[in-house]
Amino acid sequence: MASPSGEAQTVKKLHSCLFACVGATIGRPSTYRSNAFSGSLGFPLGGSCQRPRPLTDEGEVLGAVPQTGSRRTLAPHPACGHLPPKGGRLQSGQPQDTCPSSGLRPPSPKGEGSKRAAAGHLPLIRPAATFPQGGRLQSGQLRHTRPSSGPSGRLPAKEKAFAYDKKGVTQLNTEKVISRDNDYILHTYGRSQVVLAEGEGMTARDADGKSYLDFTSGIGVNSLGYCHPAWVRAVADQAATLQHTSNLYYTAPDGKLAKKLCRRTGLDAVFFGNSGAEANEGAIKCARKYSVDTYGESRNKVITLVNSFHGRTLATLTATGQDVFHHDFGPFPGNFDYVPAGDFAALEKAADKNTCAVMMELVQGEGGVVALDADYVARVAAFCREKDILVIVDEVQTGVGRTGKFLACEHFDLHPDIVTLAKGLGGGLPIGAVLMNKKVADHMKPGSHGSTFGGNPVCCAGALAVLDEMDDDFLANVNERAAQLRAGLAKLPHVREVSGLGLMVGIAFDDGIKAADVRAACEKAGLLVLTAKTRLRLLPPLILTADDVDDALAILRSVLEKCV
Repeated sequence: MASPSGEAQTVKKLHSCLFACVGATIGRPSTYRSNAFSGSLGFPLGGSCQRPRPLTDEGEVLGAVPQTGSRRTLAPHPACGHLPPKGGRLQSGQPQDTCPSSGLRPPSPKGEGSKRAAAGHLPLIRPAATFPQGGRLQSGQLRHTRPSSGPSGRLPAKEKAFAYDKKGVTQLNTEKVISRDNDYILHTYGRSQVVLAEGEGMTARDADGKSYLDFTSGIGVNSLGYCHPAWVRAVADQAATLQHTSNLYYTAPDGKLAKKLCRRTGLDAVFFGNSGAEANEGAIKCARKYSVDTYGESRNKVITLVNSFHGRTLATLTATGQDVFHHDFGPFPGNFDYVPAGDFAALEKAADKNTCAVMMELVQGEGGVVALDADYVARVAAFCREKDILVIVDEVQTGVGRTGKFLACEHFDLHPDIVTLAKGLGGGLPIGAVLMNKKVADHMKPGSHGSTFGGNPVCCAGALAVLDEMDDDFLANVNERAAQLRAGLAKLPHVREVSGLGLMVGIAFDDGIKAADVRAACEKAGLLVLTAKTRLRLLPPLILTADDVDDALAILRSVLEKCV
């Protein structure tokens, strides 16, 4: 057993070794610079003990010192990463541990750091890279460096989707991941036996490194595909600045997003939530609040269409016009009624004096990707205006460019009282929105509705990046690719009908061809697709190119030619 003096000597040696290692680490340039997220921030996720240091636009670590033959290197200051300037001097009265360049001091181990933070003395590390809208990286270019411009935001095919150390990502054990989820995740989805590990542009890769051309976009969510550079930068920048406050305080991103949405839709006010179901819940509440305030408590009936789908909460499940979703979950909220889509006489009959709103999807997604007839929509709108029945349009799936217009309403020259958005709005982050005209908004006062996470700054930043990409040229490409895809699908064997609108596509097959079997065969062939009732459903990212369409058509043809 060592003596106390021996123990002290051992501890002293360990301390010396530790400090030497840390000094060597922070005194040389970082070599961990490949991950899309960590690269933009300048430090590895879950990485070392070194303090994150920002990067230049050229991808160099600020304060890095080239290694030379000299045994001495200058270590960056621990508060900000600055190197001591040559001949640098402290200002009069500055403590000795102050950085001469930034005036910052290291965080105090005694809690003084919080005081300095409150006084604004601690630096904010933000992403240094700047990506142009739709920017593409050049071959061999690192993600945190400045890319050249391009239409799709996709990396060249020869580049790796994520060029960082693959441990824990593509080297996942597929069987272990699936087994763990089966043990602990509630079994409410019939999942494919695929573990997706990474994605880029139109391409997803599984844990075994197999690539898939993705025509699902996370069920219409990844509107800009996987990891679009402008979207990644916007989200990372906001996450490094302010991630959440609640709606008790103002933040800039939600107001900016609300303004952009109102200007693009012609509506007057927005409430932000977290999903399509939450947005539809909010829409129902807004409609009932307006009608009860205006006409009395009995006016609260909502009419929806048979075959519709509006969500899985109790109220939105009740609004959903499909019995298959209603089993086992009653009793349901009252005063909902359903009428067949396209049957105006049935709607006119159901709309009594207690009806406050008609709620409809212009393309019924989960109902088989079936678009409503334009004349029917026009008659419903005119009838509702005459009776002061609010028109609610569920654009959770059809909105944000999916149909080739920002809203599907634009195809129908429809001006609803309330519109709901979600899915593609956030580009991959959870966000929902209820947009309404002034006459409805005037009845929603403080306390009438709420959401803890609604208007989250990071989600709003992602949505702003999505909207910034969707200019006229972007939507023109959506329409061109939709026309190309639909024309190609119509020529495939066993295809009986191509339905939907824009890049919201349904495919009906000849009798004997099951959509579920086609979906499974496409997955094996490297194409991810969806189903909706008896139809195959395609919801590709909106950044797709002509080559992407040709590739998808080739795989579908190969699969269908093998069908008996």
